Amino acid sequence: WLQRVEGDDPLNPNCVQRGDDYADLRDVKIHAIVYAGRRQYLEILNAYLERDLRRNGGVLDTVLFAMVKYTHDDLRYLAQLRARNVG
Repeated sequence: WLQRVEGDDPLNPNCVQRGDDYADLRDVKIHAIVYAGRRQYLEILNAYLERDLRRNGGVLDTVLFAMVKYTHDDLRYLAQLRARNVG
């Protein structure tokens, strides 16, 4: 993962690569509860959530979405995400 260098210029950040195999979390179940709503924001966030799933090398075992201020289209998108990430 990348970590921003302290005191760096925020408009041109300098990030250093940090490695972590998450060995200390292998036997720990981690569940994320995400308050979500509109698809446009969920699409951005979901890329990071999928990356951080345990089966993709991350630490999250499950993600639970608590929907707030959503439309039927938003729910359909969430159903697509669920179908894509069975398990």
